[in-house]
Amino acid sequence: WLRYEELVPVHKQFEKLVGTKLSQTALIAESKSITYGQLENKARSVACFLQTRGIQKGDIVVLVLNRSIDVLSCILGVLKLGAVFVIMNREYGEHRIQTMISQLDVKLILCDTPINKGVLLDGIPKNGMAPIECIDIEPSDPAYIMFTSGSTGVPKPVLIQHGALSNTFQGMSQALNLDHTHMFLAASNISFDVSLIEMLWPLLNDKQVFIETGFGYRDPKRIGELVRTYKPDILQITPSLLKLFLKQDPDIFSYLNCLLIGGEIVTHSVMQELSKYFQH
Repeated sequence: WLRYEELVPVHKQFEKLVGTKLSQTALIAESKSITYGQLENKARSVACFLQTRGIQKGDIVVLVLNRSIDVLSCILGVLKLGAVFVIMNREYGEHRIQTMISQLDVKLILCDTPINKGVLLDGIPKNGMAPIECIDIEPSDPAYIMFTSGSTGVPKPVLIQHGALSNTFQGMSQALNLDHTHMFLAASNISFDVSLIEMLWPLLNDKQVFIETGFGYRDPKRIGELVRTYKPDILQITPSLLKLFLKQDPDIFSYLNCLLIGGEIVTHSVMQELSKYFQH
């Protein structure tokens, strides 16, 4: 285990990996795919563009995006500048998004479809490879902000530090043996930080990521179709969704080598039922 002050920011970990995996596929989004090298270039383009808009270390950049490869390139681009990203699910709608934004000191809104005061991704040069200022990042520096679900009232912002994110990723890498896996299906709500475990953490562990481009986290049938078609073998779901699969489509577990469950209480009886399909 590394001491907290020795933890390396996740975007720095990714940059280090890129040199050895330039042509290796990193992300797949149904008909599209991108290599580690291409993803790094897209992230640098985002960072260069944000620099021209005056974004500096500690500034808050809101990402209002549909589910796509662009989500991860924008996250990495923001982190390269030491800025703080906030992901907002495009399906939340203008009113809810603006209500959440009003609670923050936002410097820029980056979006892929028009939104009030937003800057479209289309305006980012495809090959923005100007030098990026080397930013020193401390574990205590803020990395991103997520909002609570708002189930008990107005969604509230929560700030997460670089050290906390790096520590979580390191802990998962040490606790889980992913030697016999190859692809993680990213299907969770991108507004919640559990999506980072699906989109970014696997890349740091030499695993491909398949990004579901709709709202599959609400549709077990959709997830089942993707698993059978594209053969991802790592999946993360809530106990509620797990119960639906056990009842409606238990065959899906035969395609998986690793299943992560969290977000809610899971009962002993559900785990007993699940154990029938995970004997290896």
